[in-house]
Amino acid sequence: MAQTDSLNLGTEGQILYDANKKSKLVAYLLWLFLGWLGAHRFYTRHIKSGLAMLATLVIGYGLVLKGMWPLMQQGIEAAQKAAESGGEAIDPATVPQPDAAAVQAMVSDPLYLIGMGLLAIYTIWWIVDAFLIPGWIRRHNAELVASLRGR
Repeated sequence: MAQTDSLNLGTEGQILYDANKKSKLVAYLLWLFLGWLGAHRFYTRHIKSGLAMLATLVIGYGLVLKGMWPLMQQGIEAAQKAAESGGEAIDPATVPQPDAAAVQAMVSDPLYLIGMGLLAIYTIWWIVDAFLIPGWIRRHNAELVASLRGR
C-alpha cells in the first residue's frame, strides 16, 4: 500500500486501484496449479493467447492419445481375456507387453509426432510464461494508475 500512497490518486482512486490491481502471487499460483489451462493468461487479460495455450494442450493430448490408441487397445484386450479366463484380478507382472511393431507404428505415426511436438511447444511456452508474468502485472497496474489519473 505504501507504493500506491505516493500515486496521489485520492481516496476513491486508491479504492479503485486496490480493487482492480493484479497480484504477482495470484498469477504465479494460477501458473503453477492451473497453468495447464492457461489460467494465468486469463488472469492477466491475455485471453486470446490463453485460449491458444489451452487449444495447444487439448489438441496435443488428443493427437498423442490417438497415436497411442492401438497400444491401449492391446492392453484392454489382454485385460478382457484375463477376466474371461479366470475372473481374477490382473497381475501387472503377467500382462503381455505390447509388440515392437505396435510401438514402432505409434512412434512413427505423424499425428502422434505432431501431438508430441505440440506438447513440447506448450511446455516451453508454460516455462517462458513464468518469466513474463512480472512484466504483465507491472504493465497492467501501470495502465490502471494511468487510467485512474485520467478520470
